[in-house]
Amino acid sequence: MELARALELAAGQRLGVLTTIKRDGRPQLSNISYAVGDDGVVRISVTDGRAKTANLRRDPRAGLYVGRSDGWAYLVIEGTAELSDVAAAPDDPTVEELVALYRDLQGEHPDWDEYRQAMVHDRRLVLRLGPSGPTACGRSVGAMVTDGAVRLRQAVVVTSDLGGVASRIQRELDLPEPFVDLGVGEFGLENRVFEVGSDFLEVLTPTRRGTAGGRYLERRGGDAGYMAIFQLDDLAGARGRVADLGIRIVWQADLPDMSGTHLHPADVPGAIVSLDRPDPPESWHWAGPRWRGGAPPDARRGGISSLTIAAVEPTVLAHRWGEVLDVVPDGDAVIDLAGAGQQLRFVPLGTDRREDEGIVAVGLRLGDRTHAFDAAGVRFDVAPAD
Repeated sequence: MELARALELAAGQRLGVLTTIKRDGRPQLSNISYAVGDDGVVRISVTDGRAKTANLRRDPRAGLYVGRSDGWAYLVIEGTAELSDVAAAPDDPTVEELVALYRDLQGEHPDWDEYRQAMVHDRRLVLRLGPSGPTACGRSVGAMVTDGAVRLRQAVVVTSDLGGVASRIQRELDLPEPFVDLGVGEFGLENRVFEVGSDFLEVLTPTRRGTAGGRYLERRGGDAGYMAIFQLDDLAGARGRVADLGIRIVWQADLPDMSGTHLHPADVPGAIVSLDRPDPPESWHWAGPRWRGGAPPDARRGGISSLTIAAVEPTVLAHRWGEVLDVVPDGDAVIDLAGAGQQLRFVPLGTDRREDEGIVAVGLRLGDRTHAFDAAGVRFDVAPAD
């Protein structure tokens, strides 16, 4: 992950864990609040004489860990710490810097004179962490977004039996009640959106004739995998890339917290591929109010680990999806979304009927047992969450 992107993600948080090095070489971990300045420096208020301060005077190497609320992504910013002078007077440069840090974190103090005196009395100083390099990792949102900036966030199946398929998925995966998006009624559809960790499974059914979902059901001869919705960090770049490839867009929306782009399945076969960008990246507008503005604190661990697409020419189709996602597939027609811990696998269809190309399996990491089941013409392979 680029340093600038890591700092941008860190700037959206306020709480983290600071790691310093004890005299015996073991790590010292401290819960802290921090702010990222316009200069890209992380600032933390510390107290003279405390363990972390003493550690940094001896060895200035430090790391800041910032975790996402669902526990499935984090970033670490490492660098060399610099300590300001200890506050000695209410109007000295250290206190002025501490005042600015407080404002960044909490806004205005009710009594600045009292605050300034307290900084001197407590022997406060400022720890400045000038990053030398970030490391981003995690199950997913992505990193705080995925390293590589591509993540399969939602898989969609279409069925003529909404109640039956939704009930089976909910029962097999022990899922909470799904979100029902009334907005899809505009397209003649009804849905159920299930949380699977920090990713999502959607079940769709047509409610009137002449819908895209209904035509897909007819073409496939029954229930089937339908959509693959990807989260991208650089959606503008992806839209430009799609235009350069001559791929048609069948639907596009730009909401305050989500942008989405559905690609024409004739141009990108195998599913309706959607390129989306949520804001903030851990949120997901399509999953309802619970996932707007961020990830809920009680989200389960886990998510989508793989998607398998059957194709007449797997290598050709893998290359096409790779062009769209800007990820090069390997020689076995597999696209590794390494930062997200996911794979897109393209396998032989077994016939020459291109209209039968589509999603045939979804891999999940969820719960604590290994099992598999079929629903809506798709096999779901479930492994324990890491």
